[in-house]
Amino acid sequence: MFLLAGDFARASQKAEVHYVLETTSTQDTLRSLPGAAPLTTIVAGVQTQGRGRFGRSWHSEAGQSLLASTLVVLPDTTVLRDTLGFLTLVAAAAMRSALAITTGGHFQVKFPNDIVTPNGLKIAGVLGEFFADTSKRRGELCLALGVGVNVYQQRKALFPGSTSLASAGVLNNDEETAVIDQLLSAYLDQLRERITTFAADPDQPNTTDLITELNAHLAGRGYETTVAGQTGVIQVLSPRAELIVRTPHGDVAIAPSEVAMIAEFGQVKPDADLQTATVRERKSHENTHR
Repeated sequence: MFLLAGDFARASQKAEVHYVLETTSTQDTLRSLPGAAPLTTIVAGVQTQGRGRFGRSWHSEAGQSLLASTLVVLPDTTVLRDTLGFLTLVAAAAMRSALAITTGGHFQVKFPNDIVTPNGLKIAGVLGEFFADTSKRRGELCLALGVGVNVYQQRKALFPGSTSLASAGVLNNDEETAVIDQLLSAYLDQLRERITTFAADPDQPNTTDLITELNAHLAGRGYETTVAGQTGVIQVLSPRAELIVRTPHGDVAIAPSEVAMIAEFGQVKPDADLQTATVRERKSHENTHR
């Protein structure tokens, strides 16, 4: 199954949507449109150099996934710069909601940027990239929110620990040819709503509603995990979007900056303190399934 540009009739009513048959990365294509309107979205059939966190590659077979990047444009205030990392969480919350709306299924957000089924199988991922050059030129904060959703993959094509909408059994036969358009349309609606709430006051971003929503759908609460070298039982997200993990030595807060919330062309741009960290890990062939 392969989608053509005309198949995005619903999503195109929500924002400017461009479909490309093949590209290195939807993030790259979006960055090449410096005057694009807010929420302009690039959708690709195939990415040859798709990216994940920490500079990992991100691969999906043609026509099997929703591969998209959406431009977010915000006023350039000090406070918004200091909270850019929250936008990856905004996208994760929006996609979780869009998946539930589109399929009627139940999904959760796995810190920091994955969407999983209730049994922990990954179905989607989010990557934020800050466009420093575009931001400087426009005098606004510009970044791309990239999403990859496993849609049509059958079980044998999936990596361990992952699933797709088809394999999870949440696609109806009459939905299959239109589900990517429906999903993107719902996602753009949910993303616009959350960005509007988040940045209603550029000098005092509303992070409270987002954290409340994420805690209501946080994957792994009450279960042991290892994140950023810390092993313990997941508790909640703090108001600063830190993952609170309970260890034998007490609660540990893992900042989003420790797990690469916003990337900037080979470097990591953390959310709260905007310190620059070098990329610490590179792996080949990570994709939406891992």
